[in-house]
Amino acid sequence: MNDKRERTQDGGGDWNTLFRDILNDAWGRDSIDIVAIDHYPGTWCCGSNYRDWAALDTLLGIARDYGKEMAIMETGFSSWTWPNGQQDQERFVNEAMDEVWSKGTNANRNYPLNSLLLTSWYELVDACSGCAFDIEQHFGILTSTAPWGVKLAFDDLRYQVGRWT
Repeated sequence: MNDKRERTQDGGGDWNTLFRDILNDAWGRDSIDIVAIDHYPGTWCCGSNYRDWAALDTLLGIARDYGKEMAIMETGFSSWTWPNGQQDQERFVNEAMDEVWSKGTNANRNYPLNSLLLTSWYELVDACSGCAFDIEQHFGILTSTAPWGVKLAFDDLRYQVGRWT
């Protein structure tokens, strides 16, 4: 495989190298103002470290090296019943969002030209709270069952987001 794009297809390669390859190209460097990630630590398996935001450190390195600002375009946690539930989503919010706030605050203070501009929660309302056997249906911070009900993590997320203002 000589083509770098081949290495990254089907899960091969790594996003850091791919991102840097794009930004090393004049078109990529001039076209991209903000470098961003989607990161869901602990979502796909049980017992994971929700504070594992090394990806944000890597993103800061890219932002600094190429003079870009940063964003977390998506993060979240499915409250599907197994292996994770609403208590795990609440723990994710308090641990992961605290870690993002801490890393973002430090980055914004120490590297103002490479600030973390936004973090977006995926998603507001479950796609289908009553649907079993589908982790993708349960990422909301509200249930889809009428009337919309708040999940355990709702107030925690409101608190965490309120710290960033």
